[in-house]
Amino acid sequence: MTTDGVRWLGLPNALEWGQTRITTIPVEATPQTGEVTLSVGRPSATEPKFVVQPGQTQGDEVDFTFTGAADGTDYILYSYTQDIVRDPGTAQSPLMLVW
Repeated sequence: MTTDGVRWLGLPNALEWGQTRITTIPVEATPQTGEVTLSVGRPSATEPKFVVQPGQTQGDEVDFTFTGAADGTDYILYSYTQDIVRDPGTAQSPLMLVW
Protein backbone atom coordinates (compact mmCIF):
# COMPACT_ATOMS: atom_id res chain seq x y z
CA MET A 1 0.00 0.00 0.00
CA THR A 2 1.38 3.41 -0.89
CA THR A 3 0.67 6.86 0.56
CA ASP A 4 -1.69 7.61 -2.30
CA GLY A 5 -3.88 4.64 -1.34
CA VAL A 6 -2.75 2.15 -3.98
CA ARG A 7 -3.02 -1.42 -2.72
CA TRP A 8 -1.82 -4.51 -4.53
CA LEU A 9 -1.55 -8.22 -3.95
CA GLY A 10 1.03 -10.31 -5.78
CA LEU A 11 0.64 -14.05 -6.26
CA PRO A 12 3.75 -14.89 -8.28
CA ASN A 13 3.22 -18.67 -8.45
CA ALA A 14 -0.54 -18.62 -8.98
CA LEU A 15 -1.98 -20.87 -11.67
CA GLU A 16 -4.41 -19.55 -14.25
CA TRP A 17 -7.94 -19.94 -12.84
CA GLY A 18 -6.42 -21.11 -9.55
CA GLN A 19 -8.05 -20.29 -6.22
CA THR A 20 -6.67 -18.77 -3.05
CA ARG A 21 -7.95 -17.64 0.31
CA ILE A 22 -6.87 -14.35 1.82
CA THR A 23 -7.07 -13.71 5.55
CA THR A 24 -6.36 -10.35 7.09
CA ILE A 25 -5.42 -9.09 10.53
CA PRO A 26 -7.11 -6.12 12.28
CA VAL A 27 -4.20 -3.78 11.51
CA GLU A 28 -4.02 -0.93 9.01
CA ALA A 29 -0.55 0.21 7.91
CA THR A 30 -0.25 3.75 6.57
CA PRO A 31 3.21 4.86 5.42
CA GLN A 32 4.00 8.55 6.03
CA THR A 33 5.85 8.56 2.69
CA GLY A 34 6.82 5.90 0.19
CA GLU A 35 5.88 2.27 0.56
CA VAL A 36 5.87 -0.50 3.15
CA THR A 37 5.61 -4.26 2.66
CA LEU A 38 3.88 -6.40 5.30
CA SER A 39 3.86 -10.17 5.51
CA VAL A 40 1.57 -12.11 7.83
CA GLY A 41 2.50 -15.69 8.72
CA ARG A 42 -0.41 -16.77 10.90
CA PRO A 43 -3.24 -14.24 11.14
CA SER A 44 -4.49 -13.46 14.65
CA ALA A 45 -7.26 -11.05 15.58
CA THR A 46 -6.10 -10.72 19.20
CA GLU A 47 -2.29 -10.61 18.90
CA PRO A 48 -1.36 -9.73 15.31
CA LYS A 49 2.24 -10.44 14.29
CA PHE A 50 3.67 -9.37 10.95
CA VAL A 51 6.95 -8.71 9.17
CA VAL A 52 7.60 -5.12 8.07
CA GLN A 53 9.89 -4.38 5.14
CA PRO A 54 10.61 -1.01 3.50
CA GLY A 55 9.58 -0.12 -0.02
CA GLN A 56 12.03 1.87 -2.16
CA THR A 57 13.58 3.76 0.78
CA GLN A 58 14.31 2.71 4.34
CA GLY A 59 13.54 4.79 7.42
CA ASP A 60 10.10 6.06 6.43
CA GLU A 61 7.66 6.22 9.35
CA VAL A 62 4.61 3.97 9.25
CA ASP A 63 1.42 4.44 11.30
CA PHE A 64 -0.14 1.16 12.42
CA THR A 65 -3.80 1.26 13.50
CA PHE A 66 -5.00 -1.75 15.51
CA THR A 67 -8.70 -1.74 14.67
CA GLY A 68 -9.39 -4.68 17.00
CA ALA A 69 -8.06 -2.94 20.13
CA ALA A 70 -10.18 -3.03 23.31
CA ASP A 71 -10.69 0.38 24.96
CA GLY A 72 -8.60 0.91 28.09
CA THR A 73 -6.23 -1.96 27.25
CA ASP A 74 -2.47 -1.35 26.99
CA TYR A 75 -0.69 -2.43 23.78
CA ILE A 76 2.83 -2.22 22.40
CA LEU A 77 4.35 -2.21 18.94
CA TYR A 78 7.38 -4.46 19.47
CA SER A 79 10.33 -5.23 17.21
CA TYR A 80 11.46 -8.85 17.63
CA THR A 81 14.51 -8.32 15.38
CA GLN A 82 15.70 -5.28 17.38
CA ASP A 83 14.31 -6.55 20.72
CA ILE A 84 12.76 -3.16 21.59
CA VAL A 85 9.37 -1.58 22.14
CA ARG A 86 8.79 0.78 19.21
CA ASP A 87 5.64 2.46 20.56
CA PRO A 88 3.29 1.79 23.53
CA GLY A 89 -0.28 3.00 23.92
CA THR A 90 -3.62 2.57 25.64
CA ALA A 91 -6.50 1.89 23.28
CA GLN A 92 -9.28 4.35 22.77
CA SER A 93 -10.79 2.60 19.75
CA PRO A 94 -8.92 2.33 17.48
CA LEU A 95 -5.29 2.46 18.60
CA MET A 96 -2.58 4.03 16.39
CA LEU A 97 1.11 3.25 17.01
CA VAL A 98 4.03 4.63 14.98
CA TRP A 99 7.08 2.71 13.75
